[in-house]
Amino acid sequence: MKNAARALASVLLQLNLAFNPAKIILAGAMTTFGGDFLKLVQENLKTLSDASEIPVVINSALGDFNGALGAAALAVHHWKPARK
Repeated sequence: MKNAARALASVLLQLNLAFNPAKIILAGAMTTFGGDFLKLVQENLKTLSDASEIPVVINSALGDFNGALGAAALAVHHWKPARK
C-alpha cells in the first residue's frame, strides 16, 4: 500500500504542476482503500513536493456509479433541444 500511495502521489504532483487544482477527487477502485490510504498519499505529496501549495486529495462521495453520473452530466450539459 505504501508503494501504491507513493506512485499515486507522484502522478498527482504531475497533475498539480499541469493544472494546479485546489482539490483532487479520487474515484473508482482507489476509494476502497479508505482514509488510511489517503493519509499515505497526502504524506507522500508533502514529502515529494517542493511546492508550498499541494492539492487536497479526497475520495469521491458519489459511490459506485460516479462514472455513469459523470457521463450523464456531460450528456445533459451538451444536449440541445431539437428546433422545429
